Amino acid sequence: MYIVLYFLYESSGRILYMCTVHIFFLASFIFSCQIQYSAIFCIFISSIYQSPLWTYRYTLSGLFFTSLRNIE
Repeated sequence: MYIVLYFLYESSGRILYMCTVHIFFLASFIFSCQIQYSAIFCIFISSIYQSPLWTYRYTLSGLFFTSLRNIE
């Protein structure tokens, strides 16, 4: 999966790559409410963007989506 994302980044540019990462990230929360996998993905995203702010943002949004799944 990471190879496909890297290919999108190299061929189509950073905007398409960011959109793909965001869609894959949100889909991973909607279809599997597993906090440990989402935490690993948050670290992966923060290493791409080189900013800890992205880690906090996605962790909070991920916990929000996870709590919604648990309520249902």
